[in-house]
Amino acid sequence: MNGRELTREQALLWRENWSYDDRNLVKENVDRLQAKAFNVRPSGSVVRCRDASGRMVMYIGAGYVEFPPGFEPASIAKGSWRGIVLSTNRPRTGADGKHIDTTKYCPVHGYPLLSSGLCDTCEEELL
Repeated sequence: MNGRELTREQALLWRENWSYDDRNLVKENVDRLQAKAFNVRPSGSVVRCRDASGRMVMYIGAGYVEFPPGFEPASIAKGSWRGIVLSTNRPRTGADGKHIDTTKYCPVHGYPLLSSGLCDTCEEELL
């Protein structure tokens, strides 16, 4: 795994501007999926969450939480984006442009693409 390892507590407090409800939503899903290992992508844009067997169960972005197929909560309709927007979701702009374009998705993983045209998971595979 590339990236910096986090403790569960660090992952739950990853963004200081998350609201109380945002923190509860992240915690509920970490608990629901029994996530045990956490690390920040080298880009710094996503915390990856894995269960005890090493399966990727959840991705935490600054303004969203996203799930691999089969790990999304029942409240997400089939065929919809497998994620939940947090109150801190804001489009990012600027030269570094790591904003998420939700109109384009990775054909391999189904996750929203970064402005680079890659998803964070593909970025790892290309390193």
